[in-house]
Amino acid sequence: MRDLRVRWALEKGGLPEGEQLIGPPKRASNDDRALQPFGQVPACEEDGLVMLGSGAIVLHIAELSAVLMPADAAARPACRPECSRR
Repeated sequence: MRDLRVRWALEKGGLPEGEQLIGPPKRASNDDRALQPFGQVPACEEDGLVMLGSGAIVLHIAELSAVLMPADAAARPACRPECSRR
C-alpha cells in the first residue's frame, strides 16, 4: 500500500510513471534482491540512484516537481515536517 504514496506524488507532480508491479516470486529473485535486499516495495532506481522506501522516493519526486516543492532551495525546508522557520 505504500506504493500509493509514490503514485500520488508522480501524478500530482506531473511526472510520468515508470512502474513495475512485483509479486512475491519476483521479489525473491536474485535480480530484485540486488536492487532491494529486503524484498520490500516500493523501491526505485533512477540514473544509478537507488531509493528504498516510500518516504525517500516521494521526497525525490517532490524535488523534481515545482508543484510539490519550491524550486528555490532556501524555501524547500518549509515543506518538510521536521523543519520550521522562526
